[in-house]
This record gives sequence, structure tokens and C-alpha cells, in this order.
Amino acid sequence: MHPDRGSRSAAWCKIPAIARVLLHGVGGRPCKRAMFIDSDAVVTNLTMSIDDYLDRARAIGDEALAGDEGSSPWSVLLSNNYWFNPDGPCTGLLYVDGSNGGCGILRSWWDARSDATNQRHPWEQAPLADGYRFRRELGDRLRVLSTSRNWLQSLPAAANEAVDPFVLHGVKASYGPRYGRILAALLEAAASIGPTVASQPAVEFSRLNATFAERLFASSAAARCQPALPREGLEAAGDRGIFASGSPVTTQSRALPPSHTHPNGSAVAEGGRRACWAPAWGLAAAAAAAGEYTCAPHCEAWTCWRAHFEDLRRRAAHDALPAPLSAARALIYSGASHRAAGRAALAKLVDGCWCGMGNALVMDSSAHFAKPRPGKSPVGLWNPAYFDGASDYASHWAQVAPHLEEHLASRYALFADPSYRGVTAVHLRCSDVPFKRMPMYHLPTPSYWAWVRRELHAAGAPRRVVVFNSTSWGGPKAEESAACEAYAAGVAAFLRASGMDVSHAPEGMSEYETLEALLGASAVVAGMPSSFSFLPGVAKAARGAPYLTPLFYAELPLLRQWVDKKRRAAGLGPNETVPNLGVDVRHEVQPGLVQRVPWSMYPKPPVLHAHVESYVERLHCIAARLAARPPHAASCVL
Repeated sequence: MHPDRGSRSAAWCKIPAIARVLLHGVGGRPCKRAMFIDSDAVVTNLTMSIDDYLDRARAIGDEALAGDEGSSPWSVLLSNNYWFNPDGPCTGLLYVDGSNGGCGILRSWWDARSDATNQRHPWEQAPLADGYRFRRELGDRLRVLSTSRNWLQSLPAAANEAVDPFVLHGVKASYGPRYGRILAALLEAAASIGPTVASQPAVEFSRLNATFAERLFASSAAARCQPALPREGLEAAGDRGIFASGSPVTTQSRALPPSHTHPNGSAVAEGGRRACWAPAWGLAAAAAAAGEYTCAPHCEAWTCWRAHFEDLRRRAAHDALPAPLSAARALIYSGASHRAAGRAALAKLVDGCWCGMGNALVMDSSAHFAKPRPGKSPVGLWNPAYFDGASDYASHWAQVAPHLEEHLASRYALFADPSYRGVTAVHLRCSDVPFKRMPMYHLPTPSYWAWVRRELHAAGAPRRVVVFNSTSWGGPKAEESAACEAYAAGVAAFLRASGMDVSHAPEGMSEYETLEALLGASAVVAGMPSSFSFLPGVAKAARGAPYLTPLFYAELPLLRQWVDKKRRAAGLGPNETVPNLGVDVRHEVQPGLVQRVPWSMYPKPPVLHAHVESYVERLHCIAARLAARPPHAASCVL
């Protein structure tokens, strides 16, 4: 009951309830900030704190928390009303800061005139949402978290849907049995973890009566809860209060579009636009046609959503959580749908490139996280031959590496396989390499493996080793496959003799499975230069884990012959640039390369193609040398 506005639905009681917590604390403890969720919302992640959730929003670029580090510029934070009004607030999840005027905003919200929604949905949300979308009288004090999207269209969540990792809103029996199963599983999880701090206050608030709010705001506490004032330069809306409901009391009868107004409500300079906001007409039309919801006129959607790595890991793996919570999470986060969408995106990427999966991912990750390189190959950027010196190469990958794991997970559903944690992965790129004698793919000399042994020991790398041999890739001849298998056996025998527990990866592993195994391993060793193991290795090195490679070397005469061949095949003249091959290589090895790369690179040259008559014989010879057994042929050249 409001003394001036009359009888109201119980939904309005959240406002004085939050104010009471800010003014009087909970259970004798003062509260600087309070979080409120509706009765049809549940916390789905009992391992995430409120601060963790807000830190996550800040980390993925939510503008509502821009510049928030170490200060408190906001008074009230609200979740996003996606799917209904994506540029408006939802009051089903909100945060109030009592030390920065939050209580005064609650007082003004409680006093808002909203006759049409005193007893009708959307109740208390209507005046606040209209005040935010039409006038923004409170400026930056009232903010909407664009990344806090708690209301799901469907369960499990669609692969392209930004699923909130903290709170799920809309858990009602009318939404189907799956929601009920989620609620039951979450309650079981909460019981298994233990009682929450909020259990006692919940009983206290259940005793609210009709005069509670009147006593609260009429008592001495009201002196500390003065109504909020409008932002500077804006006339008050009279009896309607700061939160004007219905037809807005302003000469501007349309909602303030985010693309043309700053978060505080001031206009963007003429001709400019605020980033990340675009009309939501397509979204609204599709949903309205399906009878799901209608979007208010002129609403816009935030477009800069990017998935958070930790959220994506929750979609694919639940085994680290308590069993009941894992069951609830599995109902919400669909690992299968995200994985299917990611696989389709990766297949499309590879199909659009004349290269394999490794080079395609190198190209894609470089395009996303590094400066453009006009005239340079976007495909072969794993190799320093395409750069203007070793420093340029090292700088490029230092810029890209920190983003690799999240990028592969969010865009292509490639996750680190946890079963390979505690494993040193040795990847042998022996299939079409070295038989096709490509100018930047070389076989290392036997001394490389002695260096690998020393480096692994010095780094404290896991002594459990799994050898991955991509023998079947590229369709090698039978004798070539046999030579590669012999080489893999020789490497395994050498490492085993060095005291390591060596096994071979299961036969028939797909490229996806192999890449996820390399991402999951604790250390990566490249048996030959390879774009496939390059990204997992560079990602490892960025976190301080061992990544070992041979010297990345370019045989200039062969490289120039190869480029000329590609040029002729494309019908280009002698001085024209071949698409994806715009390279002018001046050095077999970039000066200073070994010292500058952020991983361990063997300093000595590999076996050069010009020095090998038969790679079948050479592989057998090196295998015999590594295994310390008699050579395959009477005359072995190493």
C-alpha cells in the first residue's frame, strides 16, 4: 500500500525490501550493496560470487561497468530485458549500491506514479523501464548490464544464445517440465553444498505487511533515503516523478536509442553513433512471427556480445561441479548444440581456404587479434618467412597468443581435452611431409630429439608422453606410411629409453579430437614444423608451459620455385603477387629468431630437401638411430 498511489501488487514490495537491507543490514551485518532476484529466478552457479559475476561483465566489455575499477559510479545495475526490450532493463535481477545514492533511487521508484501497473504486469518494472528508455533522468546512476541476459528462449540454450552463467530467470511450471527439473536439481545442489547466508533473512521478509513500506519511508530512516534528483539540465517530470510511466512527459515522445545517446542520456554528436548498438527489427519480427514476444517500437540490441571462456567451458564440461549442480547445468548449457555450430563454422572456414585446418585457424586467429599485413600471406603466418624480421614475427604471436584458447572455444567449439592434462604431447607431422618437399616443412636431425629430452627435463614437463602421428593425413603411399610409422616408433623408443612413459595416441582420432588433445596437454613438442600443433603450442607458451619446435627454416630456391609454380597456375605474370602468397623471403632463417620467439626453438638447421635422395630411406635410418638398433639399409645417411 502506497499512501498516495494506493494499493499495489506484491511485486512492488521488492523496492522497500531492498531499501530496508541497505538501511538496516541483514542479521546485524551492514550491507553496502544488495542483489535482488525475482521469485521465478534462480542462481544456477553456486560457485560464482556476485563480485565474480560483475568482474566477468567488465572483462567482456560491458559498457555499464566501463571505468568502474576501484570506484562506484553506478547506483543501480539492472539485467537486460532481452528478449523483450533488449535496450531496456529487467527488474527481475538488480544490484543496488546504498553508498552511492541507491536508496534514494529506490525511494523515487517507490513514489513513481504508475496507475496502470499498480496491479497489472509488468508492475514496478513499467515506470523504471519507461524512465530509463525515455528520459534517463538519473543519467549514469541507473545502468543496464547489456551482457546480463537471464531469460532463455528455449532449453537447452541455442548454440548462438548468450547464456548467463549466474542466474536463470523464468523458472515457472507454465514454461514446461524442463524448468521444473532445473529448479529441483538446483535446490538439491544447494542442499548438498550447505545453507546459504540469505536463508534467515528470507523468513524475515516473508512477514512484510501492507504498512511496512509506509513505516520505512516515513521513519527516521527516510532522512538517509531522500528521493533522487534528476540529472543536471533536465526538468523534473512533476507529479509523475523521475520514473515517468505511460506517455512520457517530455517533448521527445520516442525512446532514447542507445546508438544515438550516451549512457547518461546525453545526445551523441551529430553524425556519430555509439558502438555496439543496432536496430532490433529483425530479431523482433522473427520472434513476433513465432508468437514469442513483441519488441517495443524503436528498440535496439547490443551487438558486441562475445562469449566468455569460462561460460563456454561450462557448456562442454560439468564433471568438475558437484553432481546435483552438474545435472542442473547440463539442462541449461547445451554442449552438443554449441559443438555442432562450432564444427560447422570450422568446416566452412577450411572449405574457404586451399589449406588444411591448421593453416586455416592460423589465418583466422591472426585476422582477429593482430594488425593486418597487406601483401603478406594470411595463411602461412605460423612461419617467420612471412614477416619483416624476427621481432615482427615474435611481436605478432605475442599479441595473438593470449586470445587463442578463448577464440577456438567460442568460435569453433574446440576445447582443451582434460584427459590429456599431465601429458607431454609429441606431434609428428609425418604424412605428406616431408615427401612433398615443401620449402618450409623439414625433418629435424636426430640431435633435435636429444635437445628435446634436455629441454623437457629442465622445464619439469610431464614424463607421461603421448605420440601423435598423422600418418594417414594427405594420402601418403604405403611405403611412405610405413616409413612414418617407423619414425614414430623410433622417437617413442628414444624417449622411453630416457625414462619417459610413452604411448601412442589411439588410431582413428579425428582432426578435431587431436587438436583438442594438444590443447589439453601440459606440454607440446612439434616433431616437425606444423601449423596444426602451432596454435596449441603458442597458447601453451603464453601461459608459461613448454612448447618445443625445430628451427623454422625456409629453403629459398625451393620456395621461389614453388611460388613461381603457383603464379603460373594462377595465370599471373612474373612480378604479380599470388593471392595468399605475397611473400618476399630474404633469409633461410630470420636473424635473432631463436632468441626472440616466446617458446623454445632448436637453434640448428634441419635436414634440407636438397640433401635427401629418398625420404623413405632417411626416415628409416633416423628411426634406427633413435631406437639404437641396426639401420634399415646398409648405407644410412643422417
